[in-house]
Amino acid sequence: MKKTLLLSAGFLAALALASCGGTSSSSQGASLPSESLPSEGTSEGSSSALEPSSELTLLTPSGAPTLAFYDMGDDPNWTSTSDATSIPPALRGNDYDMVVFDGLNGLNVLSQGSSNYKLAKWITGGNFYVVSTTHEAGEAFEGSERILSFNETGTASVAFRKLSSEEWGWDYEDSQVTYLSGVQQVLQTLVSNPGAYDYYVMAEPVLTNAKSQLAAKGVELEVVYDIQEEWKGAGLGETLPAAALFYNVNSYAEEKEAMDLFLEKTGERIDTAVNNPAEVVSALEAYGEPSEVQARFGYQPSLVTSLQGGGKNRFGLISSEAEIGTNREFANSYQEAVGASPYDTSLFLF
Repeated sequence: MKKTLLLSAGFLAALALASCGGTSSSSQGASLPSESLPSEGTSEGSSSALEPSSELTLLTPSGAPTLAFYDMGDDPNWTSTSDATSIPPALRGNDYDMVVFDGLNGLNVLSQGSSNYKLAKWITGGNFYVVSTTHEAGEAFEGSERILSFNETGTASVAFRKLSSEEWGWDYEDSQVTYLSGVQQVLQTLVSNPGAYDYYVMAEPVLTNAKSQLAAKGVELEVVYDIQEEWKGAGLGETLPAAALFYNVNSYAEEKEAMDLFLEKTGERIDTAVNNPAEVVSALEAYGEPSEVQARFGYQPSLVTSLQGGGKNRFGLISSEAEIGTNREFANSYQEAVGASPYDTSLFLF
């Protein structure tokens, strides 16, 4: 599907509206390397030195997954949006060659049989945490506390419910948990009224943003549980599945070589973001001012330094060293842990 797309007016309007939320949508796009690639292991071989040579189109939510595309801010075929609700309709359509979305929710869309996409690569694992301004780590749950989370059927909320009830001994009614549409909405509630809820389920890099804003108000935000550590400690898996890259199968049939190369370079960018975040920061700073990077990617370069430096990988990127098995094995290990049906092989490109 080597082409420049003409999106519907309604879809463009949805993206324009998303810009009002502080993390504006952009219709700049994803690049592919030129045919002449520098050798690996040199600075010239980094993905930031590559030139675009294809019109493959990419749609992603802003936030952690965009770190896998850190050198592609100027590319006109990449659309990043802060309105994640616009992405499921894209997976049911045929407008993009590649789409990044929450992997499990994306697979659920594919399972309905009305999609031309298949899962090609996991981008991020869990970066989920339970935090509080009124309770500390290890403090007993009294039973009357209120909890705010996001996306009731999403990985963070499902994992939270399983761990809190089966591992932490929390006893609460369903009515004590409120779910908002996204983690940005949790951030807004937390910052505007820190004591509104006892516990908040959040994800990086929004969590660090919340800490910074609350610190300016003299409020300390305590990490009560690292959901990934708890998941692994309970023997449920190495980490939790989060964002994934989906390929349009029609596009893949027409542009297999280019899309295989894009997948390879995406893996290299992920490894760089885990092992050499300074290179990522340089590429982001070259793109523009911190506010421009925020609008395009969903975070500022300084956040990459604090969250990725020292091997922390708080963005939760799944590098080539991660031991998660195949794409399907990773998804189904989670499905098994939460008692859900396994995903069929047909939903995965690899």
